[in-house]
Amino acid sequence: MITFGQAIREGKMSLKTDDFEKLTGDHPLTVKYMFEHSDDFQNGARHSQDK
Repeated sequence: MITFGQAIREGKMSLKTDDFEKLTGDHPLTVKYMFEHSDDFQNGARHSQDK
């Protein structure tokens, strides 16, 4: 994930395609949608292990 920032700055993620929809038959979800419905995307309880 650290290299995402660099890839965005270099324009490597500027091309929008419909590949996801072609492959899955579903519309992709936006990050905004996932944050607005974050409870739907949780996979078990999250607990910090730091002491």
